[in-house]
Amino acid sequence: MQVISGIAVPTGIYSDGTHVWVANSAGDSVTELSAATGALVQVISGSSDGFRHPDAISSDGTHVWVANRGDSATELSAVTGTPVQVISGSRYGFNQPKAIFFDGSDVWVANLGGQSVTGFPVG
Repeated sequence: MQVISGIAVPTGIYSDGTHVWVANSAGDSVTELSAATGALVQVISGSSDGFRHPDAISSDGTHVWVANRGDSATELSAVTGTPVQVISGSRYGFNQPKAIFFDGSDVWVANLGGQSVTGFPVG
């Protein structure tokens, strides 16, 4: 058993078998761990990368999507963790995104505030 501490209010977790990605709501960050060892790879943080209370996380192995309660989503490179884009909530009708999921072709966001679900194609 491993216990990884120092994560600021972890609210979402996802693994692609190589990486474990953790959404840290209070820390406005995402933590990347090695799935094999549990070792810290990196912490990606800050509002400049689009994080505003990230609550949920999903991936397709190439991209990582983070649902930010602050009415946006952030797309990261699953290989480097580098932010690719901040996806505007106003464009897709996000209203306090609470969960995010990739179904193989689309990303789906559950909106707590809007009591709705938004889907958009990847790419």
